[in-house]
Amino acid sequence: MKTLIIILLTFSTSQIFAWEEKPAYFVDVKKEIPTVSIEMRYATYYNFMGKIIPGYTSNKCYLHNAVVKKLKQVQKDLNSKGLSLKIYDCYRPQQAVDTFYKWAMNDSKATHKLSFHPNISKSTLFKNNYLAKKSKHSKGIAVDLTIIKIKNSPSIIFYDSPQKDCTKSSKWPKGENSIEMGTTFDCLDPLSNTESPYISTEALTNRRLLKKYMSKHGFRNYSKEWWHYTLPSVKVTKYYNFEIK
Repeated sequence: MKTLIIILLTFSTSQIFAWEEKPAYFVDVKKEIPTVSIEMRYATYYNFMGKIIPGYTSNKCYLHNAVVKKLKQVQKDLNSKGLSLKIYDCYRPQQAVDTFYKWAMNDSKATHKLSFHPNISKSTLFKNNYLAKKSKHSKGIAVDLTIIKIKNSPSIIFYDSPQKDCTKSSKWPKGENSIEMGTTFDCLDPLSNTESPYISTEALTNRRLLKKYMSKHGFRNYSKEWWHYTLPSVKVTKYYNFEIK
């Protein structure tokens, strides 16, 4: 009986956590755009869950090859001005998206609230459209990014205690090298609205600079998150679930 239970549990786990094969048209962004800075936050402990997210086993950014071609053009424009893209998230496994939902719906206390959603309860993050059960990241057509100065690249984030308020740039963690954007990446707060009237002139100018170059090459910004862009011209129906490695 014990042997049978073990076999059944093993079978069940393999079904739940089975990873798909990466499609050929998903490419490694760093290989295609060597000058871009990659800092996949969900592959670290510096994110709103405070742990490495399932599926993020490497600091690699995969995107649909058509998206990468457009990003390369954005990077070329920025490089000519002494600037560079820094990417925080690219393709996101569906299992990671499911993990976000389970975390948000769980009654346990949020451990990194100040650093990522200081004014919003985690139980309302989906209701407020900061998180979704299905993400275009899982289609490989969405990317989260910012702008850095080339002379400041690369960076190493040191997540230290006590936590830093993500809405206050003067309290950003050591190692954050984004140009002034008013909030940090993944600050799930109204202040992260791209056109928020409550941020500094410098931050608003920089957000518009990012939007200018991304829009020029066909990307569309999500108005509640200054860092989030999709390429709507690429049509993908499947939400993928392959491991980032």
